[in-house]
This record gives sequence, structure tokens and C-alpha cells, in this order.
Amino acid sequence: MKLKVLGSGSSGNCYIFENENEALIIECGVHPDEVKKALDYNFSKVSGIIITHEHGDHAKYIGHLLAHGLDVFASNGTHNSFRGLGWHRRNIIEVGKPNQIGGFEVNSFDVEHDASEPFGFLISHNDFGKMVFCTDSKSIPYKFKDLDHILIEANYDFNLISKSAIRDRVFQNHMEIDTTIKFLENNDLSNVKNIVLLHLSDSNSNEKEFEQRVQEVAPNCNVLVAKTGLELELINEIF
Repeated sequence: MKLKVLGSGSSGNCYIFENENEALIIECGVHPDEVKKALDYNFSKVSGIIITHEHGDHAKYIGHLLAHGLDVFASNGTHNSFRGLGWHRRNIIEVGKPNQIGGFEVNSFDVEHDASEPFGFLISHNDFGKMVFCTDSKSIPYKFKDLDHILIEANYDFNLISKSAIRDRVFQNHMEIDTTIKFLENNDLSNVKNIVLLHLSDSNSNEKEFEQRVQEVAPNCNVLVAKTGLELELINEIF
């Protein structure tokens, strides 16, 4: 299974998980033309799209992708935030109820963000095992078992963020690097192969420093920052 990053940040988010037979898309904040190119113009292999919340950098192009006949999965609160869209191919995800989307099993959990009903996801597939995906949250107060891959927000460094009108909003809605590290320290990383850091702020983060700090607490993991164009093979094998 290959991870393809089409965008990870305030300008647009989109992640594709793809093998020869199927694909799952997380977020639709990148223009559909870019999604088409990444899939070699084969939308027929897309099992579904899951969306964490309704903000434009994560969900701007939901209407375009629905028009292409793709199924979209999100919380009821997220769906209700979209105006003028019919309900055809829109599917509601609920906490505690697994969703089978092709070969992907998707479970959801609540996160802390200024959106209607934002979710993080725990996703399983035979190709890559078990993965947690969480972006745009103040923290993640949960522990997960038997993880193989972690895709997690590391938005800003408290020591870098400037005093501005948006400062308080960032503090309340995005994950600071120390919080990201605390989550990693609180979870069992013994079988984790990859940790991918998501949604780094352009002005309030330090990519190399973030990678180094996470590597120190996860020395046996492959640590990467999600950047447009990144492609990564996700495997389901025990070290």
C-alpha cells in the first residue's frame, strides 16, 4: 500500500492510500485535477473518501468529488455543514461503529477542534495493518494498541509562534510539537514502522527539529514530515 501526499497544511490537505486494486482518500482540500493525476486518472478504484471536518483546507472540493460519483464518509455534524449538496453518496460515520470501505476498516474518534463534529480515524487494511490518522486537534487523549503507522499533526512550536490575533485559536485547535511527542510517549510504538508528521505551520514550525525530536522518542521508527509529493510504502510486517 502506498501513501501519496497531495497536500498537508493550510493551503490544502489530501492523502491517498493506494494499491493496485483500490484507493482510499482522506480529505478533499486539493483540486480534483491533482487527485486525478495522482490516481493515473482512474477514479473507479476509489473505495471512498473520508473527511475529518468541514473546514475548506480539508473539504473544499467535496462537491466536485461527489459529482464524480465518489462516496464520501464523515460525521453527521460535518455533513450538515455543507450547504446545497444532495445526500446521494454521502455516508455518516459514528464513533463506535466501524465502517467497511472496500478493504479498509475505518473507525472514528472525537478530537478537539473548532468544527461541527470533527473526527480522527483508526484505519485497518491487510496491506498495512493498523494506522491512526489525526490532524487539527488540540490533543489526542487516547491510547491505541497494535499500531503499525501513525499520521499525526505537529502544527507548531510554542516558542516560535508570534503574538497575533490567531494565536489563541491555534492554541485551542492545533497540536503543538510537545503534545505530539507526549502522545507518542503514551502509546506503544514497538510495532510502529512509520510516523508521518502532518499539517506543519509554515511560520511556526521547524521541520528538521520536529523530525529530530520525534526520532529521539521513536528511535526504531521511520520519521517523516508530510510534504506535497511525498510517496511512502506502508507495509504490514513485524520487524
